[in-house]
Amino acid sequence: FPVEFLPKWLQYFSHLFPMTASLELFRSIVIAKQSISIHLDLVLEILLLSGGYLLVAMICLKILEKKLVENLFG
Repeated sequence: FPVEFLPKWLQYFSHLFPMTASLELFRSIVIAKQSISIHLDLVLEILLLSGGYLLVAMICLKILEKKLVENLFG
């Protein structure tokens, strides 16, 4: 269902997930038959959030890998 139905504080929280912008972009393009060029802000939001989460995941993976190696090999 649309984010607009959520409480205001939860609407802000929902924008921390790339899926929110992706669904909004999908609805605009497929249902409303709008061009992707007028939604470049959503495309940028998706790319930045996805890239940010990818970076955090890579850092966490390196930290966990280091801890695992230390635990296994002393």
